Amino acid sequence: MTLLPPALAKFHSAFPGIELVLHEAGSRDLVAELEQGALDVALVIMPVRHETLETSPLLREELVVAVPHDHPLASRKTVTIADLRGVPLVMFRDGYDLRAATVAACRRAGFEPVFALEGGEMDGVLRFAAAGIGVAVVPSLVIDPAGPLRAIRLAEPLTRTIGFANRRDRRLSRAGREFVETVRALVRARDWLRARPAGLKILEA
Repeated sequence: MTLLPPALAKFHSAFPGIELVLHEAGSRDLVAELEQGALDVALVIMPVRHETLETSPLLREELVVAVPHDHPLASRKTVTIADLRGVPLVMFRDGYDLRAATVAACRRAGFEPVFALEGGEMDGVLRFAAAGIGVAVVPSLVIDPAGPLRAIRLAEPLTRTIGFANRRDRRLSRAGREFVETVRALVRARDWLRARPAGLKILEA
């Protein structure tokens, strides 16, 4: 998520003596690690239906189809999921909700997606899509308007809600609370955005 680098920079500027350990994984993996006590707090896809965890929403974002500027779909203002039939996709690894959401949308449209490459994390998926290996279904938030990929909106939008999750039986440490508030303040200010991504809505806790 493009939000994290400026959030981490702002946090370290305000609290230089506090060390944060960042762990990137799919939402399902992060939820499992929260339940095991391996993480203090995580940004996850909501809803999270686990009795041991409490959540608070942060933002809602729209999923888009990311294609290189010279791709046949790049001239389109919108596409449908059905337009992706037979189009090679760069796919996230198991454990990512984006993978499950994309596969489910394709199946609802009556076809199985074709994977050009699978198993990546977000940065890798974006790089492979930019290299022309395949297109990718990603959050609009991660597409740099000045970058190598064009974000094409879906005619029937797919959205997801991002929020914080932590264990109910553990009070967040001061560092955890300050980090959550740093992220929320940054999101409210919106000055970290180069442009307004499609379908972005800021949510209150």
